[in-house]
Amino acid sequence: MKKHQIVILILAFLLIILFGLYPPWIRTDRDNVERPIGYAFALHNPQKPTDSLLSNAPVTYRIDFIRLSEEWACVVGLAAILIAMRRKERPASS
Repeated sequence: MKKHQIVILILAFLLIILFGLYPPWIRTDRDNVERPIGYAFALHNPQKPTDSLLSNAPVTYRIDFIRLSEEWACVVGLAAILIAMRRKERPASS
C-alpha cells in the first residue's frame, strides 16, 4: 500500500473510534415515544436533570445502534472510494 492509502485508512479508523466513543442516543419516555437526543459519551447515560423530577415517569436511554452503524458504513464507504480513486491515479510521465 502507498503512504496516502495508509493515511486514509488511519483517518477512517480514528473516525470509527470517535463515533463509537460518542454515539447517538435515543430517549424513550413514559408514552414509549422515542426521540433522538444527540451525541454523548458512550459510558455515561445522557440523563437530563428534568428527568428525575417526575418520579412516576420512567425515562430510558439507549444507544442508537442503527444510526451508529450507518455512520460507520459511511466512513468505510468513503474510505474505500478514496482509496480506489487514489489507486487509479497514475503519476504523470514526462
